[in-house]
Amino acid sequence: MHWHARQRWLAAASAAAIVTLVAFCVFLSVAAALYPGGNAFVDDDRGFDLWRNFWTDLMRPVALGGQPNVVGSRLAIAGALAFAASLLLFWWAAPDAFRARTWLRRCVRVLAVLTAATLVGVPPGLLGVPHEPAIFLAAIFGGGASCATLVGFAGAPDLPRVIVALGAAALASTLIGLGLFARDVMAGEPLSIATPVMQKVATVFIVAWVLSGCAHQLRTSRARLCEARSR
Repeated sequence: MHWHARQRWLAAASAAAIVTLVAFCVFLSVAAALYPGGNAFVDDDRGFDLWRNFWTDLMRPVALGGQPNVVGSRLAIAGALAFAASLLLFWWAAPDAFRARTWLRRCVRVLAVLTAATLVGVPPGLLGVPHEPAIFLAAIFGGGASCATLVGFAGAPDLPRVIVALGAAALASTLIGLGLFARDVMAGEPLSIATPVMQKVATVFIVAWVLSGCAHQLRTSRARLCEARSR
């Protein structure tokens, strides 16, 4: 790809990742406001409890409390698809910072596609894919993409260290959340309140990482294009 075309594509991909991530936040916020109530701890709880409900509870056409949640579930599913698109765009553009590590770029992009594909199967009933395996696969592929990205970012001297720190926090919180979820689902342990809480912590770090990384790439690509025009 021509250098100018590549920089324009990187800027466009980063901007699109930011837009889709904002859409994810808006869709889930509205879906949470519309959620009738009910969670794995209290069936007759009213509304969405940030610390007791999982994000996937919002995607159920019938809430855990037994009330219909048709509109909210569709908004939440749209948010999940926007989240998958945002991660795909972020991980497709992020390897530009890896310098000459061609193998690492390919690794990140392959894992990005696998992560996005499995995230599409996470919403209950959307594709008929079993819910728990889809979550585990998405977390494994996403964790692999995050690890490879952090390795590439570590060798990028021009990259702000805060982006690396946010990525490390996102990866760590996701792995902790995955471990808690695995214990709850696979080991037959009673559901722990720490599991949905850690999901929210991981979400905050992931959103912050993607936003900061894409904003940096967008500024960098635009600066390069402006510098090239001025020559």
